[in-house]
Amino acid sequence: MNKEEIIKEINMEAAGVKEDTDEKDGKKAHSPEHYYGDIIRKLFFLGSIAILVTFPFFYDVLPYSGLSILGGATLFILLAGLTSPKQRLVLFFDAIVSFVAIVFFEYYSVQFYLWNNGAFEKWFLFLVSYFLSINFLFAFYFSVKTLRRIFSKSKI
Repeated sequence: MNKEEIIKEINMEAAGVKEDTDEKDGKKAHSPEHYYGDIIRKLFFLGSIAILVTFPFFYDVLPYSGLSILGGATLFILLAGLTSPKQRLVLFFDAIVSFVAIVFFEYYSVQFYLWNNGAFEKWFLFLVSYFLSINFLFAFYFSVKTLRRIFSKSKI
């Protein structure tokens, strides 16, 4: 890093601007402060991986269809890939989908806990569902925080 790049980075940091992972014209694009799309992207990716890794082992004891599981995991990956500071509608969908995921996984974590009866599968499904509800709770928080910044008086 040369002297100009260091000064530019210090000025950007003082202005509350951070680098985004999206590449544009060979340079890193800069996103404003309070943009948490990178975190949302990682949380959606983590949730999708957890769903897809555990799905084959517990297919026969799940109370919902396998198609809905695969569709949900694919939706999380789709939104993770589309999340960008320039795509405000996608950020809105991030918040909606993460809210629905919280309700879905928390509901089923309670159901798996109540249906446990000492069965290892139900206990493990309880833990996975509970983890996913917490994961998407964080995704919802960061989505709403980003949306709050978008809809506030100052622009992104």
